[in-house]
Amino acid sequence: MSIMKWSRNALGLLSIAILAACENGDVTGTNENLIGTPDSPSFAFGFPPPKCNACLGGVTQMTLKYNGTESAYITVMAGKDTIFDELVGSGDTFTLIGQKADGKLGAEVKVIVNGTETKIHTSCSKPIGEGSVFGDFEVVKAFSKDGGRICPPPPPGSCSACRGGVTQMTLKYNGTESAYIKVKAGRKVIFEGDVAPGGEFTLIGDKRDGKLGKEVKVTVNGTETKIHTSCSRPLGEGSVFGDFEVVEAFSKDGGRICPVGDAGLCDFGAPQVLIVTFTSDDCSASNHLQDPTKVTCTDFGTFPSTVRIVASDKENLADPKAKVWFDGQVSQNGTFSIDATNGGATKLKANTWVHIFDDASGNLLQLLNFHTSCSQPLALGDQFGSLTVTDFVNEF
Repeated sequence: MSIMKWSRNALGLLSIAILAACENGDVTGTNENLIGTPDSPSFAFGFPPPKCNACLGGVTQMTLKYNGTESAYITVMAGKDTIFDELVGSGDTFTLIGQKADGKLGAEVKVIVNGTETKIHTSCSKPIGEGSVFGDFEVVKAFSKDGGRICPPPPPGSCSACRGGVTQMTLKYNGTESAYIKVKAGRKVIFEGDVAPGGEFTLIGDKRDGKLGKEVKVTVNGTETKIHTSCSRPLGEGSVFGDFEVVEAFSKDGGRICPVGDAGLCDFGAPQVLIVTFTSDDCSASNHLQDPTKVTCTDFGTFPSTVRIVASDKENLADPKAKVWFDGQVSQNGTFSIDATNGGATKLKANTWVHIFDDASGNLLQLLNFHTSCSQPLALGDQFGSLTVTDFVNEF
């Protein structure tokens, strides 16, 4: 039976897509020259194959190659639904297509061969793509809801910055004695149970997008520890939050998350807020990786115990177009936020100017200028004159 499907491709041109479908609904063969998937707005006949993307939004279609040594009767379950049930020869391929209302395969599929079950995670919270191997099965081709054709996964051991929100996180409990631990994402309890010292447990996002949300709250004996999971603050392998250490974590758009020390602030998106500490050091204490010709620091006097600090996108504070990120009193070793939202912006501009005044006399004591648009490296611990970057929030 042939099905004619009319759609518009990415250029807005009307095109005809022809699908050949067997009586049992399986799509075969003819989609080799198609862009995207049958659900994709760019699905059109005869165009070059599309470039691939990371797995986004959940897997909708996946072609598997069976690498067993002999033919076998294979059953595939997506939740409680059987989506494939046929005899497959060694080296043959078969295609799984999401049957849910949103076109996705769900959180995982179970492939059963002679009583042996192989689970394949299909929510995009774990690496998957062309060439991925799960037991006797190899992914030949796969598509995701929001990304189209899925690229081959990164090599084992590779990682990236946290992007799009945390989907899965394994924590190690470093308390001194066993404890009953409860974890909530929003109002929902996503983990509770007894955990011994050194024990590990895994949190998996159960929202529709597969994420954990903005933060999780871990409660032990009435003490609550908050872990930010939206990727707007540093998080990765080795991060420590109270009695808990991140052993492994994955994000929606970045896959496995690198240890925080391996990523710069700009790996998380352009900064919206820089949280800095006033150390009262002079310009000679500067320590960063930005181009020295693009950073300026000038001392005009010594610091009293309390100063007035003004951070802006302009050197001339009287400029009517100047956006003021911070204006206030700060004591020695005090912390303050250089915040783009104070100036009506979503992220800091290319240059940030910081004027540090004697709070009593109003005399200028130090003038700083450094890059905050990610055109230059920026990392936690960077020091620009009397200011040290201690935390941040990105624009997302």
